[in-house]
Amino acid sequence: TLTDTNETHPDENNNSNTNVSTPSSPSESSLLSELVTDRTRIVAVSHASNILGGIRDIASVCSFVHAATNGYGRVVVDGVAAAPHWLSKSVFLDGTTSPDWYVVSLHKMYGPHLGCLLGKRDAAAELSPATSISTSSSSSSSRKDVAATTLEIYKSWELGTANYEACAGACALEEYFRILSNHVSVGERSHSDWQPTNERTGESSIDDDYRQREAVPPTEGNGEVSSTVDAARTWIRTVEDRLIRRLLGYLRNCAPDVRIIEDVKEMKITPTQHSNVENTRLPIVSFVHARIPSRDIVQHCRKNGIICRSCKFLSTERLWRELSIEDEGVVRFSLAHYNTLDEVDRTIRALESLDDWTML
Repeated sequence: TLTDTNETHPDENNNSNTNVSTPSSPSESSLLSELVTDRTRIVAVSHASNILGGIRDIASVCSFVHAATNGYGRVVVDGVAAAPHWLSKSVFLDGTTSPDWYVVSLHKMYGPHLGCLLGKRDAAAELSPATSISTSSSSSSSRKDVAATTLEIYKSWELGTANYEACAGACALEEYFRILSNHVSVGERSHSDWQPTNERTGESSIDDDYRQREAVPPTEGNGEVSSTVDAARTWIRTVEDRLIRRLLGYLRNCAPDVRIIEDVKEMKITPTQHSNVENTRLPIVSFVHARIPSRDIVQHCRKNGIICRSCKFLSTERLWRELSIEDEGVVRFSLAHYNTLDEVDRTIRALESLDDWTML
């Protein structure tokens, strides 16, 4: 989603109808450089696809948009699909490569039904009527200088009576993340019985996978919420990566009967120099079968006690055309850190019991 305005920049001549010379656009999209001009004011993107499982290179998108609009364009990111699995503070470390607004729903992050809008201070103050906004005369600064207290900004956004029950649930998320982060302790790790329903596997230990990520677990009493969250996030990704590797590996071996729906051609995400995208994906896999309708696969799985869905998941017809999907929907399995490898294996057995699942 892109929004343009006909206003001219206060520090430049009236030449806003001329496209600016822009740097290389993010490698994931050949169209962004054609859509964004110096008049663009809002670029709204999703952080990840809830069908493809791919994570968008937000750092490169932000870097490009901020440069192409001379700093006047705002990047708004929908993080609902990505935040429960991947969100890291690295997304917000640098002003030019981080979004101006980031939106999540806490119920997707194991919390209450409560929306959460994160914004840069200048972006929030820019939309707050009670604040005083002045334009910098310096040609080296294209952002607006905002003079406002934190309280003034909060009063402009936090209106009415808060949902105290939901707020209490949001505060409890810290304790939940602390519980997850405590599965890794300094000096001694005993997780052979964790994942997370006390199953053991013949694979490399989760401890080893965790160490490879070079995560630094919080020490006792360090009091830093960010460290706790980072450790919990790394642990979540470690567990979920093991799950999705098992399921993806099986489905890939079922080709050509099974076609996994994932990034292809122009949609392929390739990290750039500004990238904060790891070589990973969400624990989501969508697929279609060459002979069995998606809805029949879902019904069969549900009869076997496995919950999955089949539909278009709010995607556009353009995606369906570009991916040449003829079925009325795709089968989607969504995994989380509380799932187990045993459950993945049970899912695989249920699929194999379908008539006509594989060609003899």
